[in-house]
Amino acid sequence: MSSRLPRDWVPPVAVRQYGLFTRAQAIAAGATASQVRHRRDTGRWRLVAGDALTADGDPREPWRRAQAAALTWPDAVVCLSTAALVHHLPVPDDGRTHVVVPVNRRERADLVPHRVPLATTDVVRVGLALITSRDRTLVDCVGRLGRVDAERLVTWAGTRGLLDAATLGAALRDRPGAWGNEQRRQSARDLSGRRLQPR
Repeated sequence: MSSRLPRDWVPPVAVRQYGLFTRAQAIAAGATASQVRHRRDTGRWRLVAGDALTADGDPREPWRRAQAAALTWPDAVVCLSTAALVHHLPVPDDGRTHVVVPVNRRERADLVPHRVPLATTDVVRVGLALITSRDRTLVDCVGRLGRVDAERLVTWAGTRGLLDAATLGAALRDRPGAWGNEQRRQSARDLSGRRLQPR
Protein backbone atom coordinates (compact mmCIF):
# COMPACT_ATOMS: atom_id res chain seq x y z
CA MET A 1 0.00 0.00 0.00
CA SER A 2 1.13 3.57 -0.67
CA SER A 3 2.70 5.44 2.22
CA ARG A 4 -0.11 8.00 1.86
CA LEU A 5 -3.56 6.74 2.73
CA PRO A 6 -6.69 8.28 1.23
CA ARG A 7 -8.35 10.61 3.72
CA ASP A 8 -11.42 8.36 4.07
CA TRP A 9 -9.46 5.08 4.16
CA VAL A 10 -10.38 2.43 6.69
CA PRO A 11 -9.25 -1.20 6.72
CA PRO A 12 -11.43 -3.31 4.39
CA VAL A 13 -12.48 -5.57 7.25
CA ALA A 14 -14.57 -2.67 8.60
CA VAL A 15 -17.17 -3.34 5.89
CA ARG A 16 -18.20 -6.62 7.52
CA GLN A 17 -17.77 -5.27 11.06
CA TYR A 18 -20.41 -2.53 10.87
CA GLY A 19 -17.79 0.14 10.25
CA LEU A 20 -15.65 -0.88 13.23
CA PHE A 21 -12.04 -2.02 13.26
CA THR A 22 -9.07 -2.27 15.56
CA ARG A 23 -5.62 -0.69 15.46
CA ALA A 24 -4.16 -4.14 14.76
CA GLN A 25 -6.53 -4.63 11.82
CA ALA A 26 -5.60 -1.23 10.40
CA ILE A 27 -1.89 -2.03 10.58
CA ALA A 28 -2.43 -5.50 9.11
CA ALA A 29 -4.22 -3.83 6.17
CA GLY A 30 -1.27 -1.54 5.47
CA ALA A 31 -1.46 1.48 7.77
CA THR A 32 1.55 2.40 9.86
CA ALA A 33 1.43 2.88 13.62
CA SER A 34 2.08 6.62 13.13
CA GLN A 35 -0.81 6.89 10.63
CA VAL A 36 -3.14 5.20 13.10
CA ARG A 37 -1.93 7.51 15.86
CA HIS A 38 -2.39 10.61 13.69
CA ARG A 39 -5.95 9.65 12.77
CA ARG A 40 -6.73 9.03 16.42
CA ASP A 41 -5.13 12.32 17.51
CA THR A 42 -7.00 14.37 14.89
CA GLY A 43 -10.35 12.69 15.63
CA ARG A 44 -10.68 11.13 12.20
CA TRP A 45 -10.83 7.75 13.93
CA ARG A 46 -12.60 7.63 17.27
CA LEU A 47 -12.58 5.07 20.03
CA VAL A 48 -15.84 3.20 20.54
CA ALA A 49 -14.87 0.90 23.43
CA GLY A 50 -12.09 -1.54 24.15
CA ASP A 51 -9.91 -1.84 21.04
CA ALA A 52 -12.55 -0.82 18.50
CA LEU A 53 -12.36 2.33 16.39
CA THR A 54 -14.75 3.94 13.93
CA ALA A 55 -14.50 6.61 11.27
CA ASP A 56 -18.20 7.47 11.10
CA GLY A 57 -21.40 7.54 13.11
CA ASP A 58 -21.86 7.97 16.85
CA PRO A 59 -19.13 5.99 18.62
CA ARG A 60 -21.06 6.00 21.90
CA GLU A 61 -24.28 4.47 20.56
CA PRO A 62 -24.96 1.33 22.67
CA TRP A 63 -25.35 -1.04 19.71
CA ARG A 64 -21.92 0.03 18.42
CA ARG A 65 -20.41 -0.37 21.87
CA ALA A 66 -21.74 -3.93 21.99
CA GLN A 67 -20.03 -4.68 18.67
CA ALA A 68 -16.84 -3.08 19.98
CA ALA A 69 -16.90 -5.44 22.97
CA ALA A 70 -17.05 -8.40 20.58
CA LEU A 71 -14.04 -7.14 18.61
CA THR A 72 -12.04 -6.67 21.79
CA TRP A 73 -13.09 -9.74 23.78
CA PRO A 74 -14.87 -12.24 21.48
CA ASP A 75 -15.82 -14.44 24.45
CA ALA A 76 -17.53 -11.59 26.34
CA VAL A 77 -21.30 -11.28 26.70
CA VAL A 78 -22.72 -7.76 26.79
CA CYS A 79 -24.91 -7.35 29.87
CA LEU A 80 -26.71 -5.05 32.31
CA SER A 81 -27.57 -1.53 31.13
CA THR A 82 -25.62 -1.89 27.88
CA ALA A 83 -27.63 -4.96 26.90
CA ALA A 84 -30.82 -3.25 28.09
CA LEU A 85 -30.20 -0.32 25.77
CA VAL A 86 -29.56 -2.68 22.84
CA HIS A 87 -32.92 -4.30 23.67
CA HIS A 88 -34.52 -0.79 23.77
CA LEU A 89 -35.39 -1.05 27.46
CA PRO A 90 -35.84 2.25 29.33
CA VAL A 91 -32.72 2.36 31.49
CA PRO A 92 -30.15 5.14 31.99
CA ASP A 93 -26.92 4.93 30.03
CA ASP A 94 -23.88 5.25 32.28
CA GLY A 95 -21.66 5.50 29.20
CA ARG A 96 -19.80 2.31 30.00
CA THR A 97 -19.95 -1.05 28.21
CA HIS A 98 -20.78 -3.85 30.65
CA VAL A 99 -19.77 -7.40 29.76
CA VAL A 100 -19.71 -10.82 31.41
CA VAL A 101 -16.31 -12.47 30.94
CA PRO A 102 -15.28 -16.09 31.58
CA VAL A 103 -12.02 -15.16 33.38
CA ASN A 104 -10.92 -12.20 35.47
CA ARG A 105 -9.98 -9.19 33.35
CA ARG A 106 -9.16 -5.57 34.06
CA GLU A 107 -11.42 -2.76 32.88
CA ARG A 108 -10.30 -1.60 29.47
CA ALA A 109 -11.26 1.60 27.63
CA ASP A 110 -14.83 1.69 28.98
CA LEU A 111 -15.28 -2.10 28.90
CA VAL A 112 -16.37 -3.10 32.41
CA PRO A 113 -15.96 -6.85 33.11
CA HIS A 114 -18.29 -8.80 35.41
CA ARG A 115 -18.12 -12.42 36.53
CA VAL A 116 -21.59 -13.99 36.83
CA PRO A 117 -22.87 -17.39 35.67
CA LEU A 118 -24.92 -17.47 32.47
CA ALA A 119 -26.87 -20.33 30.92
CA THR A 120 -26.73 -20.81 27.16
CA THR A 121 -30.39 -19.78 27.04
CA ASP A 122 -29.43 -16.44 28.64
CA VAL A 123 -27.38 -15.40 25.61
CA VAL A 124 -28.36 -14.21 22.13
CA ARG A 125 -26.31 -12.87 19.21
CA VAL A 126 -26.83 -9.35 17.92
CA GLY A 127 -24.54 -8.57 15.00
CA LEU A 128 -21.03 -9.59 16.05
CA ALA A 129 -21.87 -9.46 19.73
CA LEU A 130 -23.14 -11.93 22.27
CA ILE A 131 -25.55 -10.22 24.65
CA THR A 132 -27.81 -11.33 27.45
CA SER A 133 -31.36 -12.08 26.31
CA ARG A 134 -34.10 -9.57 26.99
CA ASP A 135 -35.54 -11.71 29.81
CA ARG A 136 -32.17 -12.19 31.51
CA THR A 137 -31.34 -8.52 31.03
CA LEU A 138 -34.59 -7.46 32.69
CA VAL A 139 -33.94 -9.69 35.70
CA ASP A 140 -30.35 -8.46 36.01
CA CYS A 141 -31.25 -4.79 35.73
CA VAL A 142 -34.11 -5.02 38.23
CA GLY A 143 -31.56 -6.08 40.83
CA ARG A 144 -28.63 -3.91 39.82
CA LEU A 145 -30.10 -0.52 38.91
CA GLY A 146 -30.70 2.14 41.51
CA ARG A 147 -34.04 1.81 43.28
CA VAL A 148 -35.89 4.53 41.34
CA ASP A 149 -34.63 3.32 37.95
CA ALA A 150 -35.40 -0.29 38.86
CA GLU A 151 -38.96 0.60 39.91
CA ARG A 152 -39.46 2.50 36.67
CA LEU A 153 -38.21 -0.49 34.65
CA VAL A 154 -40.44 -2.94 36.56
CA THR A 155 -43.49 -0.73 35.95
CA TRP A 156 -42.66 -0.33 32.27
CA ALA A 157 -41.99 -4.05 31.71
CA GLY A 158 -44.82 -5.28 33.93
CA THR A 159 -47.51 -3.17 32.26
CA ARG A 160 -46.35 -4.48 28.86
CA GLY A 161 -46.37 -8.16 29.86
CA LEU A 162 -42.58 -8.45 29.59
CA LEU A 163 -41.94 -9.25 33.26
CA ASP A 164 -43.96 -10.96 35.97
CA ALA A 165 -43.57 -12.16 39.53
CA ALA A 166 -43.05 -15.78 38.44
CA THR A 167 -40.02 -14.83 36.34
CA LEU A 168 -38.42 -12.97 39.22
CA GLY A 169 -39.32 -15.80 41.60
CA ALA A 170 -37.57 -18.31 39.36
CA ALA A 171 -34.47 -16.10 39.22
CA LEU A 172 -34.43 -15.86 43.01
CA ARG A 173 -34.60 -19.65 43.34
CA ASP A 174 -31.93 -20.24 40.70
CA ARG A 175 -29.49 -17.65 42.11
CA PRO A 176 -30.21 -17.40 45.84
CA GLY A 177 -27.10 -15.38 46.67
CA ALA A 178 -27.09 -13.02 43.71
CA TRP A 179 -26.43 -9.34 44.22
CA GLY A 180 -29.68 -7.40 44.04
CA ASN A 181 -32.00 -10.18 45.18
CA GLU A 182 -33.66 -8.08 47.89
CA GLN A 183 -34.66 -5.54 45.27
CA ARG A 184 -35.90 -8.38 43.02
CA ARG A 185 -38.01 -9.74 45.90
CA GLN A 186 -39.65 -6.36 46.37
CA SER A 187 -40.25 -6.08 42.63
CA ALA A 188 -41.83 -9.55 42.61
CA ARG A 189 -44.16 -8.46 45.42
CA ASP A 190 -45.08 -5.33 43.48
CA LEU A 191 -45.82 -7.35 40.36
CA SER A 192 -47.77 -9.98 42.28
CA GLY A 193 -49.83 -7.34 44.05
CA ARG A 194 -50.45 -5.50 40.76
CA ARG A 195 -49.34 -2.22 42.37
CA LEU A 196 -48.26 -0.84 39.03
CA GLN A 197 -49.34 2.26 37.17
CA PRO A 198 -48.57 2.37 33.41
CA ARG A 199 -45.82 4.80 32.36
